[in-house]
Amino acid sequence: MGISRKLVSVLLACVLSIAWVPAMAFGVSDDLGGATGSSVGSDQSGELGSDEADGLVAQPEGQNELGPQSNEAGDGSELAPASTGSLETQSVNDMATFTYSYTGESVDMRVGDGGENMTDLPQGSFEGYSTTYYSAENKVVFHFSVLFIDQMTSLTINGVDYSSYIPDTKQEKLDAFTYQHTEFDVTVSRSNTYEIATSTVRDDDPAVGNFLWSYRDEDKGNDDYIDRGKIEFVSVVYGGVTYGADDLSEGSIMDWRESAEGDGGAVFPAGAVLTVKLIPDHGMQLVSFGPNGQTFTAGDDPAVYTFEVAKGNFHLAAHFDEVDDAVVSDDDAISGGSIVLSDKDVDSGSAILSVDSAKVSDDELNALQTAATGAGEYTVQSVVDLSLNQVIYKGVNDASTAWTASLGSDEPLEENAVVSLKLADGDQYGSVVVVHQEHDGTCVAVPTQYDSATQTATFETDGFSNYAIATTKAEVKSAAVYRLYNPNSGEHFFTMSESEYENVKAAGWNDEGVAWQAPLEGAEVYRLYNPNGGDHHFTMSVEERDMLKKLGWNDEGVAFCSADESGVPVHRLYNPNGLAGNHMFTASQDESDFVKAAGWNYEGIGWYAANPEGALD
Repeated sequence: MGISRKLVSVLLACVLSIAWVPAMAFGVSDDLGGATGSSVGSDQSGELGSDEADGLVAQPEGQNELGPQSNEAGDGSELAPASTGSLETQSVNDMATFTYSYTGESVDMRVGDGGENMTDLPQGSFEGYSTTYYSAENKVVFHFSVLFIDQMTSLTINGVDYSSYIPDTKQEKLDAFTYQHTEFDVTVSRSNTYEIATSTVRDDDPAVGNFLWSYRDEDKGNDDYIDRGKIEFVSVVYGGVTYGADDLSEGSIMDWRESAEGDGGAVFPAGAVLTVKLIPDHGMQLVSFGPNGQTFTAGDDPAVYTFEVAKGNFHLAAHFDEVDDAVVSDDDAISGGSIVLSDKDVDSGSAILSVDSAKVSDDELNALQTAATGAGEYTVQSVVDLSLNQVIYKGVNDASTAWTASLGSDEPLEENAVVSLKLADGDQYGSVVVVHQEHDGTCVAVPTQYDSATQTATFETDGFSNYAIATTKAEVKSAAVYRLYNPNSGEHFFTMSESEYENVKAAGWNDEGVAWQAPLEGAEVYRLYNPNGGDHHFTMSVEERDMLKKLGWNDEGVAFCSADESGVPVHRLYNPNGLAGNHMFTASQDESDFVKAAGWNYEGIGWYAANPEGALD
């Protein structure tokens, strides 16, 4: 098969013939008996090297070294048929003229001895074309070639019908297939003149499926474009036989190839079941795959798909969307996070780090706490099980049905992963250290960076199992809440404002000092004023605030903030006998108990103070 066959683009659905260069080149005579073409041993300029020139026999004047010669000997007798020897010993035979007619698509033709000595004939209809050729034992071989999506329907040579030589059944077409063409030979008796007629139509039942794909940026958006991923051959099943990569052969009916320029193509018998891998780049997932609208089936192994090869030409397209590596938490202590992995560990698809509550024994918990204490004044808050999985979608945007593969569990990662865990809102920590319980039970404190603004702990690791989250309490920024008492009404008043505190004192209220320390940030405690009774009320409840506003109380905004439940309780009590100043709030357990004993109703915890410093006894 000539080199040009390898370059044929079946996508064009036409024959692009490039001259085949045999081991020996031939001249083609024109009507005046001259010759065109190249000579044996010539370089690209057409000039002979000295070695080749020495081996040539001088030709009669008016002819090239290898131009057509007379078909008669000097004595008038015919020359003997050409042998199949080398150029120096082989005679050439003149083909006088012949007519080649055709209908339908172009047909490639070559003529010669059926071996290495074959000459290309021009495409299309022509008459009176003269050429030199080799024959064997008074026989001439004509070689015909049509694109596999075309079907030659008739063939006559010198009036003899050779249509039965045309491959017609699927198996005949498969046997005659090479480089996207159906090719066959017809051997006829040697003659000085040949008239050849063919007819060709588009084949409605081609024997193979030929498909193409591209990674080129300029093909983006086309129906043969594969972006941010790649396709690989796995196997093909035809006639009950499974063929692997070692069974592939260029130009055959089992062919798979990709070029350095970013193009790909493959040929397989129509009806064969093809298995491929569609491998996404890291951070990408396959969301659509279209072998010309055919259905495909996801296999058991990651990124493996199978589909039936259609007959004719078709395209493969695959689209991959960006899907970042993610952290998914089912543990109350961790609300989310992120993970950064090397392409050496996850070369395709995405990774999901799962965070689950871990069950550990008392001894294991003690070992984790010991490791945390060794790193500082840390207290273990929670123990979580971290597991890492590579995830590859099955051609649809659904992680729940994806293929998964465990990473960093049995074998360490090649490069450390950077893990960031966001601690649940509510708790405030001064610092955090992560303790890794390794597979052998050893507990090791891992260097940890903690961002208090985002409550995120970041560390590096090459393995995944149990991890403890150990913390120190955050230093809460707080300010004093002052308490004053009105001896006339019996009301207790609370304020963080020093100026208000001084003004109220100057109005005759008794200074009772600092009631508690309130955090500068936290849940809001609202202050309301009764213009009829002249007293104030404090509450965290939005519902209670809104109800009092409807009853005519004035909303005076936020009085101060409450700490979380780790703070000091501020007790709320109610005097059922009082006419004003019926509520009292205290961070002192002793005072709360004393007031209850005096007949006040205990209404529970109103909110929380930051710390007990300054609380009234």
